[in-house]
Amino acid sequence: MSTAAAIGAEVFALQTRGHALAMTDASPRTYRTLGVPLRAGSLLPGNENDAQAYREVEFVSRLQAVGCKAIDDGDVAIPSYLPHHSIPPIRSWPAPRIAWECVRDRVEPLLRQPNQVPLLIGCDCSVVIGTTEALMRASGQDVHVLYVDGDFDDAAPESGRCQSAASCAVWLLTHDSPFWTGPPLRPSQVSVFGWTNSSRSKLSGTSSTSPALHPRYTDRTCRRRPWFRGQRSRTAPRRAK
Repeated sequence: MSTAAAIGAEVFALQTRGHALAMTDASPRTYRTLGVPLRAGSLLPGNENDAQAYREVEFVSRLQAVGCKAIDDGDVAIPSYLPHHSIPPIRSWPAPRIAWECVRDRVEPLLRQPNQVPLLIGCDCSVVIGTTEALMRASGQDVHVLYVDGDFDDAAPESGRCQSAASCAVWLLTHDSPFWTGPPLRPSQVSVFGWTNSSRSKLSGTSSTSPALHPRYTDRTCRRRPWFRGQRSRTAPRRAK
C-alpha cells in the first residue's frame, strides 16, 4: 500500500464512519515506512534517494508527534545492478518487475501481521503492481485499489514505442499480460482519482475493460468546482513520466 493509498483510506474512514470511530479504529495501527530506492523509470541517477529527503525532515517523528505509531523500517532491498535503457516496450525492463517482486516480498509479511500499515516512499507509480500482489497474497478478501494520480496511467505497452512502467501501471494492473504473474484485477476493483490527463490507452476497448472511475470525480465535474480550479492554479507542473 502506498502512502497516498493509506492516507486516502483514512479520509474515507472519516467520511463514512464518523471522526470519533475512525480515530478509535486507527489508534492501534503501526505505520511501517519503507524507502524504495528505484529509478527504473528514469535514465538519470538521483531519483532513488527520495526516502532520504523524508528522513532528513524527520518524517517518522512528525507522525509520532501527532499520535501515530510509526517505525522507520529502512529500505526495500533492490539490486543496484538493474538495467537502464530505452528499448520498447517498457523502459529499463526487466528492472520494474524485479523491483515489484522485491517490494511484494518485503511488504507481504507486514500485511500478514495485525494493524501493520506499510508506507512506501520513493519508487514510481508502477509499484502498485508489487503492493497489490502482496495484498492479494496476504488477504483472503477482494482487493480494491484507490489510485490517486494526476495521470490515468493506463497506456498499453506498444512494441514500437518505449514507455515507462509508471505510465502503464493501471493498464498492467487490469490486464492479463506476460509482464507480471497476476492475476489482474477486474476494472471494477480499481478507482482512479485526481487525474487531469484522461485515459490514453488505444487498446482499452469498452468500458468493461477500462479502469473504474466514480462519476462524481470525472474531469469535467471537477473542473467546475472552485476548490479544483484553485488547486490547479497553485500546483507546480508535473514531471514527465
